[in-house]
Amino acid sequence: MNVILLIVDALRPDHLGLNGYGRNTSPNIDKIASESASFSNAIVTIPSTTPSIASMLTGLYPHSHGARFIHRNKLDQKVTTLAEILKSHGYKTIGCNFELMGQGLEKGFDDFSLMKWRIVNKVKRVIKKSIHWNHNTERAEESTYIAKSQIKKHRNKNFFLYIHYTDLHW
Repeated sequence: MNVILLIVDALRPDHLGLNGYGRNTSPNIDKIASESASFSNAIVTIPSTTPSIASMLTGLYPHSHGARFIHRNKLDQKVTTLAEILKSHGYKTIGCNFELMGQGLEKGFDDFSLMKWRIVNKVKRVIKKSIHWNHNTERAEESTYIAKSQIKKHRNKNFFLYIHYTDLHW
């Protein structure tokens, strides 16, 4: 069994088809949800991205895992993460999160943000921007590309993929 933790930061759940929204705003998310476990009544431990993600990855409240603020505190390295648990059971652990590097959330992941991929695509973005000044390369597209390539690469083994979309947040 594979585990995919898909987080869309700042997405309004009342605008998703899986939650009864009438417009076709989320066909891909709806399809994934129809084939997966989906938690529509989730409540954050704290209304801040880094501590909330740390809570999801550890099962602990912020005062226990140490990441209580946006950029001043990091995840306590003594705390066990979901990635570490799954890795100890033979899972390949992959994290795709561009915003939270260096916050300690990469603990237990074999690959986190895939640095080589980030460098190559940074060059591509610079080239595209120099050709089309108003071009905006969305990180969601980049994250989805990474996720799809990692799913394909590891399809014959157990993997844990954490993918975090932040485009809506900004």
